[in-house]
Amino acid sequence: MTGCPLRILAARTLLIFLALMVAWSAVWLLKDQLDQNSTWFQSGLGASLFWQSAKFVVWILPAWWLILMSGRSLRDVANIRNWRSWMCWGTCIGLLISATAVIPKWSQGKAILPDLLTYATFNVLVIAPIFEEFLIRGAVFGNLAPALGFQWANIVSAVCLVLLHLPGWWMMGVLHDKLAHPLTGVLSVFILGICFGVATRKGGSFLGGTIAHFFNNLTA
Repeated sequence: MTGCPLRILAARTLLIFLALMVAWSAVWLLKDQLDQNSTWFQSGLGASLFWQSAKFVVWILPAWWLILMSGRSLRDVANIRNWRSWMCWGTCIGLLISATAVIPKWSQGKAILPDLLTYATFNVLVIAPIFEEFLIRGAVFGNLAPALGFQWANIVSAVCLVLLHLPGWWMMGVLHDKLAHPLTGVLSVFILGICFGVATRKGGSFLGGTIAHFFNNLTA
């Protein structure tokens, strides 16, 4: 690694993530203000463009900086040449996760897959897995693992995934419910984060976690 020393890199990564969380909370407050002043931001297209732009600025750009800070490149993080490995691990872990949602839905006669492809659905199925995994697994986990080891880096990055959801839960008025019922809230997201970390580690690319994340969102 040609970047800064490992422990310093890990500490800087966590500090930058905390700063990112402040910015992400501000984005939710901004969205609330825009919704009150313009109906366009409440529409499918308007909301989708807002969230994709906000995530690119608040998540992707800092994540890219963190990756470069570690001495890695985007090619290292994606590891496209090892596509068989990350495709296999991401798909297998993703299908196992999906089964926990598909089986109960099937037994209750509920729809398993989304009925319509909307802007919101596209964001949930494509944008969210790519952006969240690039930030949490590609940047945060990737910077922590050399200093903390896989297990602790995976735990800490899973906690970061939970934290990333808190501003949205708060603004949507479901934070108390997510904390009071952890099996469908904080604990569920934490366990998913652990699984996505395993897919990333075993597949050798954040794309492994992305594929597992996609399958989870597809059937959630």
